[in-house]
Amino acid sequence: MGHELLRKKQANVVELLSTEDVQNMITRPSNVAIAFTFPITKLLKRKKSQVTDSNAAFYTYSLDEAGFKDWHADIAGSSVDTSDDEMELYWDVILLAESQFLLPIPSSDGKIMRQNVKLFQKYTVKRIGESLNQIVKSKKPHSDQVVASWRNHGLRYTLVYLPLHFKGVIWCKSDNAYFHVILPQDNLQARRQANGKEWLLALLELASTMDMQFMRLYIRRDDLNGISTFLHNLNWIGGKLVPNEDRNIFINSPTSTDSTGFDASSLGDEAFVILEFEC
Repeated sequence: MGHELLRKKQANVVELLSTEDVQNMITRPSNVAIAFTFPITKLLKRKKSQVTDSNAAFYTYSLDEAGFKDWHADIAGSSVDTSDDEMELYWDVILLAESQFLLPIPSSDGKIMRQNVKLFQKYTVKRIGESLNQIVKSKKPHSDQVVASWRNHGLRYTLVYLPLHFKGVIWCKSDNAYFHVILPQDNLQARRQANGKEWLLALLELASTMDMQFMRLYIRRDDLNGISTFLHNLNWIGGKLVPNEDRNIFINSPTSTDSTGFDASSLGDEAFVILEFEC
């Protein structure tokens, strides 16, 4: 993440979601994972919110009556106390999920870094606003087929917490077909000792629960052992390797510039190895 503003936003998200009900879910022995998800339509004002699928919800991953692990809706609706906090939570989650693709700035100047993050925030708000306007007008939200799919903003954003496998939260976004899952950078050594099939299955089942057709998993390139394990077993686990974006093509495309002043070429996927799975 690399910037104080983004770190503060992540701390704020954790604080707003750390209600008593959520803490009880996390500490319940039968729950091995928890997810919080919401559609971007939650950002619409009440008078414009006559759209379907506008609920936020918590899901827990736990044993069902047959003895199999599955995702179950646990708490429907918002976990925060006021509408102001609720809107702040949604925007912070969106910004943090999209910021996973922000490339490091080759500068030690804190002012330049702050300015870039603020421009990125304006860019993100503008893009989400455009999608909401299309939804309100009953138009299909625009998805740019020319650029890499991760560059398209999500119609739904999700946080996943798998404490047995990851120390940090997993940021996710989805459209009508793809569930994009960006694995955290921390706790790599601990995860190398764990069963990778368990957390992969949990994420695939969550994607299926959300009616996604495909899941794209973004594994950070510094997780060399994790990448090697996946690539050696790619056919067995039913995945395929997705090539990274051709930055030369993107930089020369009209979408690389934006009216907010943000340079979209400062977003990239080269920090990740990308795997795709059918749900």
